[in-house]
Amino acid sequence: MEKEQTENGMTRKEFLKVVAALAAASIPVATACNTAPVSKLKRGVSLYSYQAMFFTGQMNLEDMIAEAASLGAYQIEILPDQNVPDFPRISDPFVKQWLGLMDKYHTVPDAYCQHQDIFGPERLVWDIEQAKRLGFSSVRLMAYTPMDMVEKCLPSAEKANVALLYEIHGPNRLDGPQVEGWVKMMERLKSRHLGLNPDFSLWEKKASPVKRDVQIRAGVLKENIAKYIDQACDQLVPQDKAAAEVASMGGGEQEKAYLTGRYAGYQDPKKLLPLKPYIRRFHGKTYDMTEDFKETSIPYEEVVPFLIENGFEGAIVTENERTRNIMDAFPVDEIEQVRRHQVQLKRLLGV
Repeated sequence: MEKEQTENGMTRKEFLKVVAALAAASIPVATACNTAPVSKLKRGVSLYSYQAMFFTGQMNLEDMIAEAASLGAYQIEILPDQNVPDFPRISDPFVKQWLGLMDKYHTVPDAYCQHQDIFGPERLVWDIEQAKRLGFSSVRLMAYTPMDMVEKCLPSAEKANVALLYEIHGPNRLDGPQVEGWVKMMERLKSRHLGLNPDFSLWEKKASPVKRDVQIRAGVLKENIAKYIDQACDQLVPQDKAAAEVASMGGGEQEKAYLTGRYAGYQDPKKLLPLKPYIRRFHGKTYDMTEDFKETSIPYEEVVPFLIENGFEGAIVTENERTRNIMDAFPVDEIEQVRRHQVQLKRLLGV
């Protein structure tokens, strides 16, 4: 009997030893009666996450793609104005190079980011055409892209088979007027080439010191007021009471805006459920990844299991924002920050 093999090639005795070891370590074992939901989500990286190392020549395009692939993060997002050498010209040799790198590292062109200076419909149509040339399945729209412009460009997106994805970015509300407007448009147009791209900034639960402190160093925020706002928010002081205190401390428009953003904070992930038919991918925002693979202000360990349990699909693509918040005063650590985030995602997703 000891030689009888299980489906994975282990003997029954070896299998029982593994089960016993897992039980001793208090790790749940999947059985026919206790099977965790299988994640439909993939992992990816926005090349924006390596921006400083790319700009300073420490990494080139291939280095970034190879690094992402080495982490098992195969879904790639590109910012053409950052990552294409001759942008706004995208040459045929660059297209060939890009597609060759995708083949070499078995990576997937996931999202092409709309040019930040929007200009008009003609420019968005141009972005759609370039996304098609580079093999992308979607264009991530800016959070401030006008809806009427998107509607005008939809026929071009449908012709190119490229989806236009509106980014829902905190402190916007999942149930707020901006998102409601996009949902109404999508319901009216009924096109599979329109969708949503939620950003994990929607679930900021704690203050991000790196994001706050760069504003203090720049003289944008008054340090004592910003730290009071963080404390008040964490202690659940009512927003109107905190606002009155900020005013009495001499807070100006910047401090008021910081307070509004902090109190927008964490949103119940259940608010995603009505939007599920339109959600194609997620931006995995990170501000500060710790050595034990945790994001200091965003509770991935709460949000990601919810996404898995409710069958959300697409990719969670790392968007490392630490660099822009520390590079004025501290060395950047982009490779390590992305690696830590990918370790966290792999643990949560199981892939």
